[in-house]
Amino acid sequence: MKLYQMTYPETGITYRLIYIDIERKIDGHLFMFGLDRGNGYERFIVDKNLQLAAERYGAVNIDEADILNEIFRQKDSVMIVGYTTAELQWINSLACRFGFSIPECTMYMDAKKGAQRWAATERRGELRKLPRLSVTHHRFNQPSIRSLVSVVRLIGIDPPSDYGYAITSGRFEYAARRLGSRGSFDSLTRVTKAKLTKAMKHNQFDVESMVALVAMVFQQKRSALFNAIHRPAA
Repeated sequence: MKLYQMTYPETGITYRLIYIDIERKIDGHLFMFGLDRGNGYERFIVDKNLQLAAERYGAVNIDEADILNEIFRQKDSVMIVGYTTAELQWINSLACRFGFSIPECTMYMDAKKGAQRWAATERRGELRKLPRLSVTHHRFNQPSIRSLVSVVRLIGIDPPSDYGYAITSGRFEYAARRLGSRGSFDSLTRVTKAKLTKAMKHNQFDVESMVALVAMVFQQKRSALFNAIHRPAA
C-alpha cells in the first residue's frame, strides 16, 4: 500500500500527498531533490555542475526559481510530506526568496513526528532492540535511533550497504567539483561516478522508504500522522 491521498479531519479536505527529500550543503546550497507525487520517484537536479549528469540518472534539471511552480503545478490541494521540518523550512525559504504565494489550502506533514508516535505506541520498545546501524564516516557520526534509515527497519526495510549516512553531501560536492572541471559525466573517473551514483541512490532510498513508512503508520495509527500536520507559512 502507498498513500497518495488523505482526508485531514481538521479541514475536511482531501489532499494529494507529495513526498519530498532534499540534498544540500550545511550552508544551504542545494544539490538536488527527489519527490514522489503518485507516479513513482522523480529526481530533480539544481546544482549547475551536477546538471551535466542529469541524463545519466533520468533526472530533470531545474532552477531554484522554478521549484515551487513544479511542486504546485496542479491546482488541487497539496500536502507536502517530509521527514523532519527541513523541507518545510526550505519551501518557506523559496517562497520568500522568489515571491511565490503558497496556496492557502496547503498543509505540511512531519513524517518523523508521526512515525515516532507510532513507534512509541504500536511498536513499543522494538527500535531499541534492533542492532545499531554501522558507522559510515566518523565513529561518532552514527544514525540516530529516530532517523528515517533506522525507523524503517520496523517495517522490514534495511538500508543498502552504500547508503552513506552523513556523507551524502560530501559525495555530491565531490562529484560537482569534478563535473565542473571535466565537463561531462563520461569524462569522470570510476571513483567519481560511483560516489555520485551512491549519493543519488541515497536520496531515492529516503523518498521511497518514507512513502512506505507513512502508509504503514496510516494503517496502524493514523492519528499519529494527523497530529504531525500543520500549515506552512503564508
